[in-house]
Amino acid sequence: MLSTPAKSLLTVGEVLKRPLFAHARVAAGSRGLSRPIRWVHVLEAPENASFLKGGELVLSTGVGFSRETGKHLPYLEEVIRRRAAGLCIELGRYIPRTPPDMAELADHHGFPLIAFHQPVHFVDITMDLHEHLINLHNKALRQLENYSRDLQKLSLQTQSLPRTPGLLPISPRKHLLYQPIVAMDNVLAYLCLVTYEEKGDEYLYLTLDYTAGAIAQILLRAMFVRERALSNESRLMEDILQGRADGGARRLQDILGPPLPGEASPYWAAILQLNRGGGRGPAAAGEGDSPFHDFLAIFRAALRHRRLRSLMYSRGNRLYLLLGAAPAEGEMAGPGIGKEGRVQEREGKGKEKGK
Repeated sequence: MLSTPAKSLLTVGEVLKRPLFAHARVAAGSRGLSRPIRWVHVLEAPENASFLKGGELVLSTGVGFSRETGKHLPYLEEVIRRRAAGLCIELGRYIPRTPPDMAELADHHGFPLIAFHQPVHFVDITMDLHEHLINLHNKALRQLENYSRDLQKLSLQTQSLPRTPGLLPISPRKHLLYQPIVAMDNVLAYLCLVTYEEKGDEYLYLTLDYTAGAIAQILLRAMFVRERALSNESRLMEDILQGRADGGARRLQDILGPPLPGEASPYWAAILQLNRGGGRGPAAAGEGDSPFHDFLAIFRAALRHRRLRSLMYSRGNRLYLLLGAAPAEGEMAGPGIGKEGRVQEREGKGKEKGK
């Protein structure tokens, strides 16, 4: 069973249950009690609202926006605009009671307006909530580490993975309904659906089964196309290394594409060799035993990121590479290259013949 990450959010409604909020009451905006709190901030003057980044529970005595100054509504409007989680006001010398117009504005926006009916120490509140938020964050990180470790264990147990559909509990209320995607007697992947039911109905299982079958066909077609392309690349590289690459230039263009206009060199060749002691030559091991074999996909992705088309072949402790510059996205690399380049070229020739 996979461990699920812990909850890392603290809401305004949950804060009201803490001991330091025993004498606090929701004066308005009760619709927003589910707002998450990222931090706690003391803010007295509306001019300093720019310090808010969103998600803060704001604490204030009202010294900077008493009703007599007429700043109470602009203050609340700015706090709401800054996407704070809620506002806590200590009723007393500066604000004896919750202003009705502030309550009306808070209700309109679903913004929690909380009133302390007894004096409180803001430093105690900030220390309590900050410590609680940090603990929640650390607990979530530990749970994520456990979750990642469980996934790694599952990935190393491919032979023991179930080959039939089933239901896996992932929490007291949630279950994972899974359907293996099988092709050529191998489990390629799993199609999963999160459900709150302890048993999946027959229609749901059939839907997953049909969907898994369609995905298996798509994966098989993609695998066949990729394997055929890799086989053609390997044969070409072997022919080049053995000096028997008849029509090699044309075959190379079929794989890497024609050279880009203006390039000083159309293609580049490189050999990467790994010295493993003893000075063994390139043919000391078969291709499957090559130290580069498991990293070819990573190399291809890195080269694509650098806008290079690649043709590579590993043999022994050597990796042979042929590279060609790839066009920028949407850019034509010459006749026949681009989204519609080849079609346009053929159509153009047809029109000329018609003339």
